[in-house]
Amino acid sequence: MSRLASVLGGLLLALSPGMGQAQMTATALTSAYSSTDATSYTTASISPPGERLIVAFVTSRLGTTPNAPTLTGNGLTWVQINTTAAQNERQSLFRATGPAPTSGTVTIDFAGQTQTSAAWHFLWINGADVSGAGSRAIGQSNTTSGANVTTLTVTLSAFADPSNRPLAGFGKGQNTQDNTPESGWVEPTTEVGGTPSGLTASVQWNQNSADATATVSWASGADGGGVAVEIRADPHRRATLGAGT
Repeated sequence: MSRLASVLGGLLLALSPGMGQAQMTATALTSAYSSTDATSYTTASISPPGERLIVAFVTSRLGTTPNAPTLTGNGLTWVQINTTAAQNERQSLFRATGPAPTSGTVTIDFAGQTQTSAAWHFLWINGADVSGAGSRAIGQSNTTSGANVTTLTVTLSAFADPSNRPLAGFGKGQNTQDNTPESGWVEPTTEVGGTPSGLTASVQWNQNSADATATVSWASGADGGGVAVEIRADPHRRATLGAGT
């Protein structure tokens, strides 16, 4: 009986939400900055894991309002979560999920509009709710932008579940200073470009708290913007560490 009780107890622990299960984690796949004038950009080859939330953040700059990009690659459907454009820059966040993504590059296309620079970040999230082909993964999103500022904050509503976690992407132009996230947040990826038309772009993530405000700062004034999301946790809390490169 004692052995049976132990087995049943283990099964209950594995199936019960929030009971000793692994937290969500964010793992970088690739990131890069390009100062090349182009209507599209190609990432390094990535190998996204199957049935996981894949997130992409793209920021670009030119002398007018940039087009919102579209993404193709890895046998995935890349869905725009949200985008913001101001001060000749645009920041966009995408999601994708599939049972068996292919390894390869991703094309970031601006529909024939030449960008003067761009940066991109690709990550995968372990432990997110990917039901409905990933449509359940994002609980909410919001954006912000500012001119000649030293800090930006994206404010979300209170999270629907304390197990959910925030992720944000920020970009700024004509400034090579590092983006600094607020306390409790980490940067899985960051890219610093050059002046005069360069970009600094970063993705930040709070693994330990359902923090509804994402804030970034830097030393001197610059134009920039950001997108933040609430990522829903797998309701069964069966986060298993997979391989993605």
